[in-house]
Amino acid sequence: MSLLKLKMGDFEFTPGIVGTFITVLLILLFVYLGFWQLSRMEEKKLLAENLKNRMNAEVIDFSQVTEAMIDRDINDFRFQRMTVSGQFLENRDILLDNQIFNGHAGYDVITPFLPTGSNTLILVDRGWIPWGEDRNELPKIQPILGNRTLVGTINQYAPGLKLGEEETTHHLWPLRVQTVDYDDLEGVFKQPIAHFVLLLPTGSSEGFSIRPIYFGLPADRHLGYAVQWFTMAVAVLLYYLVVNLRSTRSNTE
Repeated sequence: MSLLKLKMGDFEFTPGIVGTFITVLLILLFVYLGFWQLSRMEEKKLLAENLKNRMNAEVIDFSQVTEAMIDRDINDFRFQRMTVSGQFLENRDILLDNQIFNGHAGYDVITPFLPTGSNTLILVDRGWIPWGEDRNELPKIQPILGNRTLVGTINQYAPGLKLGEEETTHHLWPLRVQTVDYDDLEGVFKQPIAHFVLLLPTGSSEGFSIRPIYFGLPADRHLGYAVQWFTMAVAVLLYYLVVNLRSTRSNTE
């Protein structure tokens, strides 16, 4: 059943009810998704600016960090620089597996750090090292002895997928893990662990190969997605018009 009939010279436009309904729904959906991507682009730009300002802000001391932030919520402190004094735990390194840097696979070396006057450990990300020739032979990490004062960037690991039982139950050192699970690690070390990681800066004497901080998808990527959605809306409209536009010339000859 046709929704309407419009004659335009030698052509007749006769769209069906069902086809029109589906077309309108698709166009509305694609246009909505396009504008949603534009709003995400603006949010990312604002977030990037805020994070840049936070990274350039005054360095805070570990003593300024609240207990709530140590336990769970670091959103108000993420990407801010922090200084802390204390000692690394000797021969208690954690290797975060399957980390890619410059196209090569390896580990992120994480060493627990005990701040002076505190019982709460901080996980310090010292950077990336490559896999060895034998995956069954873990690299040896030289311990860092004595008191140290660190300046790093507060960050959080993205949640990962656990594939079976982690090696945290075996207490082998260095400890190779697929994800950083603070609760599991607290069970290993038998003391509280701050629920964030301190990233060492490039050139740190305690670090290895420092990877750039990842902020997520660039804001301009969302503009590309928005253009794709708007293009799909236009394509659906053009298809709808072409399919329902018929020539009447053969009928009149």
